[in-house]
Amino acid sequence: MLLYALQVYEKCAKQLYKTRPNAALPKVLMIVTGKGPLRYAYMEKVTKLQMEEQWEFVRCVSLWLEATDYPLLLGVSTLFTVRE
Repeated sequence: MLLYALQVYEKCAKQLYKTRPNAALPKVLMIVTGKGPLRYAYMEKVTKLQMEEQWEFVRCVSLWLEATDYPLLLGVSTLFTVRE
């Protein structure tokens, strides 16, 4: 569902930028953290979408963070979700 939402956002952002460049949507950076068993497959899908659809407004990266770094990430985030 999240990947679909990012695809829709990218398409809408591109369309708006083409028709009204001064009203462009902000760029989105999605950060996937942790080392769970699904991370590799998920990031493969994301990378494939970014390349095939030539995303300009959405970027997805994967990071490993120490537990003490999470509060710093939260502090600069607009939206944060947790999946256990």
